[in-house]
Parts: sequence; structure tokens; C-alpha cells
Amino acid sequence: MKNELHIYPTSRAIRYQQEIHKQITGFIPSFIRMDEFISSVAIVDGLSGVDTIERILYLQEASHFDGFEKLKFERALVRFFTKSDAIFKFFEELSVEDVSFEKLKSADAYAEFEEHITVLQTLYATYKDILLQHKKTDRAFIPNSYTLNEAFVKSFDTIHIYVYGYLSRFELKLLKQVASLREVVMHIDTTAYNQKMQERIEEFFDISLEYNTSYQLSLNNSAIIEQTPIINDTQISLFSVEQRLEQIPLALMQIQKMIDDGIAPEDIVVLLPDESAKEYFKLFDTNRNLNFAMGEEFSKTREYKILDLLYKYLSSYDTNSYQELQLYGIDIDSLQSTNTKEHIDITRFFETIDTLMGMSSVVDSKFREYKDSFMQVFAHRVFTLSEWLFIWSKKLSTISIDDVGGGKVTAMGVLESRGMSYEGVVIVDFNDTIVPSVSSKDQFLSTQVRVFANLPTTKDREALQKHYYHSIITRAKKVSVIYSTSNNKLPSKFLYELDINHPQNILIDSSMFYDTPSLLKKSDDIAPVAFDASSMLWSASRLKVFLECKRKFYYRYIQKIDQKPTDDINAGVLLHQALQNVYQKNSSYTTKEQLSKELSISLEQLLDSDNLSAYHKAWWEAKLKPFIAKQIEYFKQGYKVVETEYNIKGTIAGLEFRGVVDRIDQDSTHTVVIDYKTGSITEANRSKNLEKLKDFQMSIYHLLLSSNYPNLQLYFIPILESGDMIQIKELEAKNELLIDILQEIKSLKSLEPQKCEELSTCKYCPYTLLCGRGEYL
Repeated sequence: MKNELHIYPTSRAIRYQQEIHKQITGFIPSFIRMDEFISSVAIVDGLSGVDTIERILYLQEASHFDGFEKLKFERALVRFFTKSDAIFKFFEELSVEDVSFEKLKSADAYAEFEEHITVLQTLYATYKDILLQHKKTDRAFIPNSYTLNEAFVKSFDTIHIYVYGYLSRFELKLLKQVASLREVVMHIDTTAYNQKMQERIEEFFDISLEYNTSYQLSLNNSAIIEQTPIINDTQISLFSVEQRLEQIPLALMQIQKMIDDGIAPEDIVVLLPDESAKEYFKLFDTNRNLNFAMGEEFSKTREYKILDLLYKYLSSYDTNSYQELQLYGIDIDSLQSTNTKEHIDITRFFETIDTLMGMSSVVDSKFREYKDSFMQVFAHRVFTLSEWLFIWSKKLSTISIDDVGGGKVTAMGVLESRGMSYEGVVIVDFNDTIVPSVSSKDQFLSTQVRVFANLPTTKDREALQKHYYHSIITRAKKVSVIYSTSNNKLPSKFLYELDINHPQNILIDSSMFYDTPSLLKKSDDIAPVAFDASSMLWSASRLKVFLECKRKFYYRYIQKIDQKPTDDINAGVLLHQALQNVYQKNSSYTTKEQLSKELSISLEQLLDSDNLSAYHKAWWEAKLKPFIAKQIEYFKQGYKVVETEYNIKGTIAGLEFRGVVDRIDQDSTHTVVIDYKTGSITEANRSKNLEKLKDFQMSIYHLLLSSNYPNLQLYFIPILESGDMIQIKELEAKNELLIDILQEIKSLKSLEPQKCEELSTCKYCPYTLLCGRGEYL
């Protein structure tokens, strides 16, 4: 009896083969993934592997040398995390493909190319030295520093490796060494799309292969053990639909047809070239007929969303994040009392998170193993709360949760299909740019340099993806390929290479999209509701909504339907915060350079998050130059800032009002109220047709402040335009009009939630769907 080891690319392929072997009498061989095999065979004595998150911190530490800035990579923690992936991929590829930095330098790709490669070479060496100091190593260094684990190899009589993709020079070199100790058999199917792999086999083992053949190769003797022509008798149907979502009912129809034709549900797969389509399939797979091989991202869980919101809030202090945290039940008082700038250790971090989120969170139960590992790795490091949140979220984002309770039909991405075989295959999104989908971006190496260094090119990667599709198609009995034509999309050119033509146009059963009764209620005739204006706390924005649209006022302030949060950048909020910080530090400035510097520092602190780039800061600084110049001239007149974001409260015409004044300045005799504007002030500062005025913010400020501040003057400043101080027009007339309006509102006993007459008001309203107005689905 031989003790055999079988190597497959994925865990799913191993489970599939184990089920097959259970049907065969005899002993089941040992199975292992290719990455596990490499880590078992190629070992580095005395060193442990560096954690996937910690390696980024070590690389950041290694980047502190003169010249690194030539790569134009920012060292700030959040942005470095994002950019570091390109560096690691570059290091790893050079290592496994046995390409030296010196060889790359001779490529002479562009003027600064050699200089950039030299910087990367220094970074590589420095990073390696830092890891050695901590008795750690990175997978990028293993090909040049490993020892063959002969004991592991000799524990097996025969090793079978099943190749469904591409093996690097390092992997082939390793297999050649293993073959010197034990029998090694390679199983590979050749197509026109894995020619690169065939060339490598000939280079390393001197075996010449033909296309469209299934091979068993002896790597010990460099000989062909067995070869069988691949016969393609698959029945393939091609379908074209107009809308992308129409693919879902069609795919389900094709699955049912395959089952009716005698194919077992377990033998059917839905291939998702764009794995984001999973969310649509899950939405309409109401009977749970599908199971999703990629599982569910932990980033979709409640716990992760809270962590992400905490990070966003601490990075920019935006109102939306604050409101969402309240909805999640976060202890806001504890959050606001936390010193977020203090550097804390890992224990303090999790104690803080436990306090904010509650001890019953998944972070402390189901994912205890991840937390324990994380605490062990980062035991000796300190960061701010915001930085810890970012790092811990990055760690959790790599976790997926198995799709338990799913059906018998499998849905998977193309990479997961390696090593799998199904009788029925349904492939959706077979469109150009999706099939094959390979990023053409390369941070450091152009196609010409890759060809020069004999590294895989974009064309090679595209060919490899085509090989995956070709393999699963030719192993099936029935295949249904579907693409959509919405937004002028084209079918993949790969269809012509596969000789799949003449798409069918069939009637799509779209009832699944509409078989759930609408949750929306007709809102055209909402009955008047009791209304008492004096029981409310009013503000300029609440009054403006009331005057613009009674229906919107009803939804927002009576029904209390919050508008949908958005990830869009709120320039007004951010710039207000930046200016508040600037004027809290100094009440006035004497030079443009001084004010510019402080504003730049404040913007940098607010923009230090992964969804805001340095572009925003640079653009705002450029737009703020006129404002800065005008402010210096203004301060020369003797004015100083006495209040910023100043809360005011009082009674106007019997109604309670509150507001937040952007800024209050004073000199020896006058008080100036300033309201920053990032948009147009035309409507707010109109001087004609005052009956159309809806924005009474400055009148409210004047009526609430004039009793405490003599000689009160009110100004708008369009900070992103001229930066001029523009005095409010027709203030007395507006004040009188405001009081008349408020007295009328106070007299109301009921509110009729009528829709506004000006449809232009609906364009950016968050309640257009409820009203049945505007552009909505």
C-alpha cells in the first residue's frame, strides 16, 4: 500500500475529491492545498512568518530612508496600508520568478526607472533586515532562504500534483527538488490558453506537450506516463438579455431545465465572473436554492459596520456617522469622553471597544481566535484609537463566514472553480471587460519590462483566466452562457474563440422582481395632522423646510423619517470644522503665510481617512487663497474672532429658536456675525421679491443676538469663491417678514402635508420616492 499525497489548488477541490474517493474501495490518500504544501516543504529555520497586517507596519518602518519619497508613496498609516499591497506583490513576484533587481535595472524603461528600482531594492533590503531583527520572515524572502523539509517529503511514497493554473519558477524548482527524493506525478490539461505553463514544463523538465490533451507526467524521469485527448462534446447555449438583472430569472430557469434533464442539483454550478452579482442572486433566491462558495464577508456584519462607523466618525467627525452610531446603540457619552488622540496599547483598545459596543459583540465571542491572535501579534505596539480601529477593521475584512443553510446548487467565482467539475454550468455576465477580467494596472513594471524580464504579462494573465473558463466548460455536459446588453455593453470576444455564436432571445419571466407586495403606501392624500408650532424647537433649516415643502416637513419632523446616509464628501462640514480649529488656535492672523499654514494643518488632520485623498486638500487650499488674502486685510482693521460655532437660543414671535453661528468677531465698537457659504448666496441674500424668500437664517441670528451685541453687522463669506464679506441685504424688511410668517405658523392648529409646487425643489430631496417624484426606481 502506497502512502500518497494529493495536492490541489483549493479547499473546495479537495473536498470534492474526498467525496469521490469515498465511493472507491481502499484507503483515501492525504490531501493538501498547494500553498500549504509549499509552507510544509520550504521552511526557514529559526524564523516565523510575519502577520499579514503587521508586515505592513514593518514595511512602513523600513520606508524611512532618504530617497523613498521618489516613489510618491505617502507614509501616513492609512494611505500606506492601501499602497503597500502593490509593493508586496512586486517583491513576491520578483522572488518567485527569480528575477533580480539588477536585471530589472538594465531594462531602461523610462528616465527615472533605474532610480525607482534602486529605491525599491533599498526598501526590500531594509525590510528584510527589520524582520530578521524580530526573528521573522516574509513569503517574499522564502524562495531565496528556505531549506527543503526532507522529512516531510519522505513521509510519502508518491506525490500527485494537479495543476489547473500557473506555477512560478520557485514552485517548479521546489517540485524538482522533491522529485529527487520521492516519486512526483503532475496532472495537467493543456489548452491554447495555458501555453505559458507548457513552456515552463519544457524548460524545467524537458517535456514537450500538445494542446487539448490530458497528461500525467513523471517529474522524476521527465516522461509522459499517460496522455488522453480532450474531447469537447459539451452542449452550449448562449443567451442575450437587455438588463443585467434579467440574467437572474434566466439563470434560475436554466438551472431548472438542467434538473429536468436529469442533472442533479449538486452537479450544477453558477459561475459569477463579477462576484458582486452574488448580492443580487441572494436577494432573489428567496427559496435558498443556491449556496455561495465565497461565503459572506465579515464586513457585512453589524459588528464590522459599527467599527467602520467609529473609525469614520473619529476621522472626520461627520454628522451622518454620529447619527448612525446612535442608531446602533453606541454609548456616545463614553465615546465623547474618550481621549482619541492618546496612544494606547492593544488591551486598552479592546477594553474601549467593549465599553462602546457591549461585551456581547461577535468580536469577543465567535471571532475570539482572531482577536487572540491579533492581541498576541500587536502586544508591544501603541496607536491612537482611530489607528487601532483601522488596523483591526483591516484584519476582520479578510474573514469570510461560511454560507450555512444554502441550497444544493453552488455559486462561485472563477478562481474557486479550479479543480472542480460539474455536469451543468451556468455563466452570467459574459461581457467584455468582465470575461476575462484582469487589471492592467502595474505600479512599477510596464509590459515591455515584463517581457524583457520574462515575467507574466497582462496577456498571460488573461490567457490563464480563459483557461479556467475553458476547463470548466469542456468538463460539463450542458452549459448556459448569458450576457446583457444594457448601457451598450458588448459580449465578451472570448465567445468567438470558444466558437459560441448565435445568442437566443427568449421571454424572461420577471415576476420574481414584483411578486412581493410594495411596502410603499400611496401618499397623495395624507390627512391633515394636529400641529402646535410652539411645542417645537425651531431652527433656520427647519423653518426653511416648512416654507419650501409641507410634505417634506411632515416626513422629516413629524414622522421623523431620517434621510439615507451618504458617503459623499460634505465640503461644507469639513471646511467649517477646519476653520473652527484655525480660529480657536488664534483669534486673528497677521500674514497670509501664517493663516495658510494653520489651515493646511487643520485640513490635513481632517482628511486623514481612506476615503479622502490629498487631491481634496490641494483643491480646497487653491480655492481658499482669495478668502485667506481678504481675511488678512480684514484683521488689519482690528477685528478678532471671539466665538466659533457658537450656540444661540431664544424666542422669536413666541416660538423657540436655536442656531449655531459660524463665527462672531469684534473690534472696539462693533460686533460682526459671519456665515460661511460653500455654495451660492443668491437666494439667501435676495433683495427683491422677498415673498419668495425661504432662508431666514441671518434674520434669526440678528433677532436672537441684537439685544446682547450692540452695533451688530451680519455678513456672508463665499469661502470657495471670492472670499469677500458680503453684507446682508434688506435686513429690516426680512426681519418684519419673518415675524409675520412666524405669527401665522404659530396660529396653525393643523398641518396639511401638501407637496410643493416647485418641482425643482424635489431634485435633491431625500423623500422623492415617498412622494413619487423625481428620478427614482
